Amino acid sequence: MLVADILELGSANGLALGPSLMGGQSFRWQEAAPGVWRGAAGAYAAEVWVEDGLLYARPLGPTGAGAGEFWRHYFALDIDYPALQQRFGGSKRLGACVAACPGIRVLRQPFFEALCCFIISQNNNIPRITGIVARLCALCGQLLVAGAPGAAPAAGAGALYAFPTPQALAAQTPESLAPL
Repeated sequence: MLVADILELGSANGLALGPSLMGGQSFRWQEAAPGVWRGAAGAYAAEVWVEDGLLYARPLGPTGAGAGEFWRHYFALDIDYPALQQRFGGSKRLGACVAACPGIRVLRQPFFEALCCFIISQNNNIPRITGIVARLCALCGQLLVAGAPGAAPAAGAGALYAFPTPQALAAQTPESLAPL
């Protein structure tokens, strides 16, 4: 459902955006305001939030048709996490994990993006990985949302980029990637 450029994606099923987006499985999100997360995945950019048990998205940039379905899939809204958590409660170890972090969800990230971020993550910490991924996207990803006027694109300043395609990444040289 789209109301004034806001997509109602469906029931959040207890989704905790902060732990899910900042817990080390995705590196392209920042909290723009309390409870509102701004970021990109694949060729889509959005602000997302949970309100009254529903997940909402405000598409940013030239997302085109399919943004709602992309974000529903990304946040795995078709999976009944409360039912899974109940099943996991029968296991001492899994039950303890669910009790400690009940709102964390496994994100369905685009494969190439997840693979590259996993490779970058080796021997790094989350803030460093986030910075490297942001610089990589600014270097060879398509601009989705412009940043502040006059700001250098690589510096961020609110700009959001699509994750680079395999072809765009393959065209880079060790020298062009060194500053990342």
